Amino acid sequence: MKWKNCSIGEAERRRREIGFTINTEAQQEAWVANLDLDENVLLASRFERRESPPAMRRRADEWARHFGLSDGIPDLRPGAVDRGDQIRLQWVRALMRDPLRLLVLERPLESAPAEAIPRLIDTIAVRLDAGSAVLWVEESRPNFRRLGLDPVTDW
Repeated sequence: MKWKNCSIGEAERRRREIGFTINTEAQQEAWVANLDLDENVLLASRFERRESPPAMRRRADEWARHFGLSDGIPDLRPGAVDRGDQIRLQWVRALMRDPLRLLVLERPLESAPAEAIPRLIDTIAVRLDAGSAVLWVEESRPNFRRLGLDPVTDW
């Protein structure tokens, strides 16, 4: 079914199957301004009724720890959290989608802490194997082989 032929409800359901990151110079563009980061990360998941808010929070905190944020998701405004942590929190927000049909990553490695990058790459590989599509947006082509991804077979 084409998007233009979807009902409003179907289009909304399909949008909830898309995870994304927005890595711009102005990180505030990636977040809803009047929400803390924990509220931002969980906002889209709250439209799904598959799990309780505490279960969503636990799952988001697990993802955050997976990417090296030992305290989970902070309940702070974006301006109080450094750029590298904000990038990792965007990864968490993107990967909270269930099911995840499409993952759109805009410059996902820029400003990311080096120690977190292998975890993201491994997670992307797992999602690709599970059938998710990934759209990686960069100004120039990344060295996918250096990242451990084969653009011929994986992309």
